[in-house]
Amino acid sequence: MEVVGAVIAKIFKLSFPGDKDEIETIFTEGLKEFDLSKDSIRTLPVDEVIAKLGGKQQLELFTELVTMYVSKTNDPDLLLLRQKLSDQLTQNKICNFYDYIQS
Repeated sequence: MEVVGAVIAKIFKLSFPGDKDEIETIFTEGLKEFDLSKDSIRTLPVDEVIAKLGGKQQLELFTELVTMYVSKTNDPDLLLLRQKLSDQLTQNKICNFYDYIQS
């Protein structure tokens, strides 16, 4: 299973120089709730991060970011990550809709 740091490294390789600060901000802001240092965050498994970001705006930003770079490459790891993120977003929307109709 891939860790966050490996994903960041792949996205950095594909990004333009000006994008790097924005990418770093998305990851670090989105992962602040983990209460870990930046280096610790980078060692978290991606699946764990997706689960903890579920339903949050940062998950959507993370998905958009990965999708943008997947479109520039056919990296199988990023394609798989995009699928996992999309599945989580879909699941969140289904849960939110179910909660809405129950209220």
